[in-house]
Amino acid sequence: QFNSPSGICIDNSNSFLYVADAHNHKIRKIDLATNTVTTFAGSTQGYANAMGTAVKFNNPAGICIDTYNNLYVAEDLGNRIRKINSTGYVSNLAGNGTIGSADGAGTAARFYNPSAVCVDAQKNVYVADDGNAKVRKITPSGTVTTVAGTIFGFEDGPVATAKFRITPGICIDTATNNLYLTD
Repeated sequence: QFNSPSGICIDNSNSFLYVADAHNHKIRKIDLATNTVTTFAGSTQGYANAMGTAVKFNNPAGICIDTYNNLYVAEDLGNRIRKINSTGYVSNLAGNGTIGSADGAGTAARFYNPSAVCVDAQKNVYVADDGNAKVRKITPSGTVTTVAGTIFGFEDGPVATAKFRITPGICIDTATNNLYLTD
């Protein structure tokens, strides 16, 4: 059973579908050959880095996988971006749980209800920072910068002046690195 599944992605071999099971605070794994659902990571609401059911999430929302089968999770109520490496270990990539909008390295960065993530070919993670109406970029070393969005509003234009109301979804075209978002 699921409780508000909100994000999905498929692994590089097309064998497993991963689901951000938001209100169960878990990442679920579906074996596409057998349709068997297991808990890949997570147990109860909270914050803990570990493996399997020792992990705690706070409302995982968006999820994306890179070419190395690392999963990236936008933790909506936890205001963090978490990384699950290919062996299944969960760590904190950026943010420290405090609501805000601050660029910086690792836990110095602040998010406000990040809702979705996507990854480019260079392993940069792009975040739909929903509560801040911004698009954020996290480098592989964990440095967060604001790519687009200023304040809430509706305005097309250069990334430095664009305005969004909310940004619940994000995707990247890896051929040209164009970002697409829902608003």
